[in-house]
Amino acid sequence: MFIKGQTLNRKRCLVGSSKHWCINIVFLEFRLSLRANDVLESFENAVKQIPDVLECQLMADSADYILKVVSENTDNFSHVKGHFLTRLPAVALVLLSLAL
Repeated sequence: MFIKGQTLNRKRCLVGSSKHWCINIVFLEFRLSLRANDVLESFENAVKQIPDVLECQLMADSADYILKVVSENTDNFSHVKGHFLTRLPAVALVLLSLAL
C-alpha cells in the first residue's frame, strides 16, 4: 500500500502551494491473473510510475488491488487509462467507478 503526498479538501480540489484545480476521482479495481509475490511486486512497481495514482491498496476481497486515480478531465483520464493503466502487468480484469 502507498499513498502519494496530495491533499484533497471536501470539494475534491487539489491544493498546492500556488495552484488549486478541481479534479475527477476514479477508483479502479484490478484482478490479476496470478497472485504470486513477484507478480504483486511487479504490479506495484509499475503503478508507482504513474503520477495520477494517489493510492494503491492491496485487497483481500474480490479485487486484488484498488487504485485511486485523479484526472483533470475525461481526456486526461482516457490518456492515463490507455497509456498506463491498461498496460499494467498481469491484469486479468479492471472495473472502474467514478466518484460523484
